[in-house]
Amino acid sequence: MSMQIVCTKSNLIGSKIIRWGLGEPVSHFAINFDNKIVFHSSFSGVHLTSYPTFIKKHTVVFSLNMSLSEVEEESVYQSIIPSEEDGYDVRAFICLALLAAKRKFFGIPFPTVNPDDNKNKFLCTELGEFLPEKLFVNGKPSDFSTTTPYQLFKMLGGQQ
Repeated sequence: MSMQIVCTKSNLIGSKIIRWGLGEPVSHFAINFDNKIVFHSSFSGVHLTSYPTFIKKHTVVFSLNMSLSEVEEESVYQSIIPSEEDGYDVRAFICLALLAAKRKFFGIPFPTVNPDDNKNKFLCTELGEFLPEKLFVNGKPSDFSTTTPYQLFKMLGGQQ
């Protein structure tokens, strides 16, 4: 098994707005297993899709091959599966959009925690919670609710 982190963009208006609002090159985060299946969270919730279907709708801007044993990869995979039934955290996304606007227009930094975060629903970057500590360059954050896809990419050792 091989696991890869992918950060993407698309031509959809939502992706364009997210990238513009954050001032970052990507709008989405996903976890790819064996270039066959991808876990990600979108407005329809956390779900599994085939990698070929995923890349038809998303342009991979950055990817990182993760150095994990087969047992560790299986653990990540198994821990995400129960979350597949969980929905998308729409309230947290709206809050994050407002926080991004405040940062873009007024220079107000993001708080460390999204006040509207629901721990039973997931933004795409909150899937980072399922990744093992050892993958994070400077330690795994305790909360991913205000982490952007590009920030998560950099936390995992990605460089532009």
